[in-house]
Amino acid sequence: QVFAVPHTSFAALYAWSTLSYWVFDLLMSFNTMYYAADGALVRSRIRICLHYLQSWFLVDVLVILAEGFVLLVSDVDRDSAMGESFGMLRMTRMTRLARIFRILRLMRLPKMRALMFRVYGLIESDVIAVVFTVA
Repeated sequence: QVFAVPHTSFAALYAWSTLSYWVFDLLMSFNTMYYAADGALVRSRIRICLHYLQSWFLVDVLVILAEGFVLLVSDVDRDSAMGESFGMLRMTRMTRLARIFRILRLMRLPKMRALMFRVYGLIESDVIAVVFTVA
């Protein structure tokens, strides 16, 4: 294997810290208020949970499952064929996660464009209108 990472206590601590961070983030997201479409701050725990379940919950669960899986299989002997397969799995996992986040970012673009046009409608300056038109 080209990049053989040694098993050290720091690597184990880092892996567990990463997994702990994502689990903590998931739990905190169930308690994070948000602004509704009408601009009102949503404080209802049930509405917050439903909103999170419909938005980022699936992505967060996939990240936690991937991190947990890698943590579980990290004890496999790296010199065996199975260990090499898991090494390749780790590399492909990062590219897949990057693709997922790129897709999610692209899904936000129409919302940002609509927001920019709404702000553009509120501004009555010709200079700002030219900047928005050029951008």
